[in-house]
Amino acid sequence: MDKNNITYLLNNIGYLQILKSHINRILSENENDHKPIYMEMIFHSQMGGVLQASQIIKNICYKRINNSGFSDAKKEITFFLNKTQNSNKDNINCNFYKAGALTAVYIVNKPNDDEDFIMRVTDEQTVDINKYNFDINLGIKENIPNYLYYGPFKVGYERYNYSIGQKYNIIDDLRIETFDKRKLFFHNVLKLLSKLQNKNYFINDFKPANIAYDKKYNPILIDYDPKTVDNKTDFRVQTFLCYKHPRYAGTKQTVDGFVFIIFKLFFIDAFEQYPFMYDPPTRCHEIGNDKGMRNKIETLKAMIDVPLDFFEFLKNIIIDNKFNGLFGNNVPTYQDILDKFEKM
Repeated sequence: MDKNNITYLLNNIGYLQILKSHINRILSENENDHKPIYMEMIFHSQMGGVLQASQIIKNICYKRINNSGFSDAKKEITFFLNKTQNSNKDNINCNFYKAGALTAVYIVNKPNDDEDFIMRVTDEQTVDINKYNFDINLGIKENIPNYLYYGPFKVGYERYNYSIGQKYNIIDDLRIETFDKRKLFFHNVLKLLSKLQNKNYFINDFKPANIAYDKKYNPILIDYDPKTVDNKTDFRVQTFLCYKHPRYAGTKQTVDGFVFIIFKLFFIDAFEQYPFMYDPPTRCHEIGNDKGMRNKIETLKAMIDVPLDFFEFLKNIIIDNKFNGLFGNNVPTYQDILDKFEKM
C-alpha cells in the first residue's frame, strides 16, 4: 500500500467507523425484523382422515413409504420427515414426534442437510403475521418460535395449516440437566412472566407440555398461536379470571403451569401428585384449606442437587407458613417473586 492510500485511510478513518456502525445497525435491524415466509405446501403421500391431531397423523402417515415429504408448488422448497426423530407411533403405527389435542408435530429436514426443524400441523391458524410481529415487539422474541415458513398445508383432499421453525428442546429433557441450568431456565421463565404481567399480558394455557427451551435456556412457547399471548381485558370474556384477586389476575392465570414447572424441575416426583391442587371449576385457585395445602407442600422432597435454601424459597412462594403465596391468600406478582429470587 503506497503512502497516498495510507494517508487517505487515516484521513477518513472516522467516516469508515461510522459507515461500519451503520452497516452493523442495518444488519441487526434486518435480523430483528425476521418474518416467516408465507408459502403453501403439499404433502407427497397421504391416507384418509380429518380433524384432530390423531387424524392429522393418520393423514401424514408414512409407514412403508419412501421419501415422504412436502414442498411448495414449484418445488423450490422441500422438506422430508426425519424417520429417526419421529419415533412415536399411534395405534395404526403412524410415526410422529409429539402431538397435542389439535396439533401434530414432526421433525423435518431439507434434502442433504442434517439440520432438523420443527413442523406443526393443525386445523387451527398457526401464524397471524401481525400478531406474531406484535408479540415480538412486546419484547419476547426469544420466547416464541422462530418460524421460517407458514401457510396452508394440503394433504390429499384435506387442508390444514402448518408452520416450520427452529428445533427446540422439550422440557422433560431439562430434568436431567444440572441444577444451575435448571435454575437458569427457571430465572428466564420468571423474567418472561414478569415482563408480560407488567404490560398486562399473560400466557394462555401455560403448562410444561406447551413450553420448551433453547440453547440459552430461554423458555419457548411451543404451542404458540395468535391467542397464546393475550391481555387480561380481552381474556375476561373467557371466564378464566380470578375475581377475588383482580390485581393479581395475571399471576393467577398462569399459577398452575408455573408451579407445575417448579415441581418438574426441583421436586422429586411431585408433578405426579399435582392433581391434588386442581380446582376443577376454573383454572384459578380459590384455596379453602390453606393449612392442608401448606402441610401437603411440606411433605414433598427436593431433588438431590437442590440446595436447601432454594428449596425453602420455592415452597414459600407456593404457600408459606402464613398461608400467603401462589396457592395462598396474598398472591404475589411475578415481579415480586423475581425480585426475591435475584436477591438470593
